[in-house]
Amino acid sequence: MYITKVCNKNEKIFDWGKFFSEREKNQVIDKTISNDMVFSIRKHLKESNYKMGLMMNVMMENLLNNLDMENSRILELGAATGFLTRFLIAKYNCSGVLIDKNEESYHAYLKSCRDTDLGDSIEYYVEDVFKFKSKEKYDVVCSFGLIEHFYDKEDIMNVHKKFVKPGGIIMILVPLDTPLTRVFYEVHRELNPGYRELLNKEEFCEILVQSGLKIIDTEVSRGYVYDIIGGVGQLS
Repeated sequence: MYITKVCNKNEKIFDWGKFFSEREKNQVIDKTISNDMVFSIRKHLKESNYKMGLMMNVMMENLLNNLDMENSRILELGAATGFLTRFLIAKYNCSGVLIDKNEESYHAYLKSCRDTDLGDSIEYYVEDVFKFKSKEKYDVVCSFGLIEHFYDKEDIMNVHKKFVKPGGIIMILVPLDTPLTRVFYEVHRELNPGYRELLNKEEFCEILVQSGLKIIDTEVSRGYVYDIIGGVGQLS
């Protein structure tokens, strides 16, 4: 059981007068908005690999339900710790290449793989995705939390298209613009050191279509600390 902190625990009867009174509401707000409240919200909206894994399992099951992912070769752009590729490898026996130019991301990836054998299935290149060169084409080209950092989406979407096999899929996941996601990023200001968009479903799908993708399916996360939308498409 969780009891909201604003109430007096000794009061067992709900005060509907205070609930509907604007004056009473404002008095409560004036007394309670503080750093304590912000950090309390942060505690509730704390990222967790365990919760992320549970959410991703359901999301990927629905998003990739009609696709054969077994033994796919994956390229993840702006991969950071490669969470998406690591998840797909564990679930579908894939192998992958991760690209990210940030050294700190690479060290975080190494830490995340320390007690696993996933490293045998992954190649990691500390390199700018726009400068990455490869003769290989991939069954899946994907990104998780990447395209929303670009004001102009054309160039970053072109990189996704550049490396996908004919008949292969492009999969993109981004934070979804919902009240929950807005609250999450407002109370986690340290996660916003640069440009970030929050896209609603219509905006997200429009970006995929304008990039020349035929959308196969979209899926929205459930039960995580912020909301995510994922889309899978093929070049039309």
